[in-house]
Amino acid sequence: MRTDLFGNPKHSYERRLAVARKMRESGCKAVGFSLESGNKNILDMMDKKINPDYFTNQIEVLRDVGIVSNTSVVFGYPIETAETIEETFDMCDKNRVYPSIGFLLPLPYTKMYEYAKEYGYITDEDAYLDAITERQDFCLNMTAMSQDAVMDHIKNGAERLNRLLKLNLDEGSYIRTGGYNKHTNKKLQLKKPLDPDNMKRNENDFSFNYSEAVFEIDQGLDEK
Repeated sequence: MRTDLFGNPKHSYERRLAVARKMRESGCKAVGFSLESGNKNILDMMDKKINPDYFTNQIEVLRDVGIVSNTSVVFGYPIETAETIEETFDMCDKNRVYPSIGFLLPLPYTKMYEYAKEYGYITDEDAYLDAITERQDFCLNMTAMSQDAVMDHIKNGAERLNRLLKLNLDEGSYIRTGGYNKHTNKKLQLKKPLDPDNMKRNENDFSFNYSEAVFEIDQGLDEK
């Protein structure tokens, strides 16, 4: 879900807490949402329409009702610096969460893809599209730093966070932590072919992707 679902203070804390408590009572144990960056200028470049404080506010609400928070971050925007990388890890430290770490991966029909072409980061589209892999691989460096420098700053931030949260991750798993299907490129191996006539629906699987919370809505129903 989006970080502004429970993080936007336009609704009272009590109202946000009440809705989150209903989610927990319905069986929700954990939710995922993206910090993306602890730097407001990078969030603006992403056009996220959120503030870093929303992240802290949302985690506070969810912790109060007993829901676990999973988050992800993205490094590598053109205005990324050693200081903005540190800001992002500071935000994770403040909220005591270890993120899924990824990198900017411009894809066709996105603003950053057009930006990369306009400013010469992508000169051969076919070669670029053939070369890219996934968000946890640093496929295109659009920062003013060298790729090694970016990785060193991320390593230092991850190492500090790992130590503070006492996670006991080794250096090789700072980015690929082993969560979410172990963050690999391996194809999904099914034990047997899917049988569409005998598939069961997970009744507790809800998605709030890209939906801002609306806690009060007139659905046109007669109260009687």
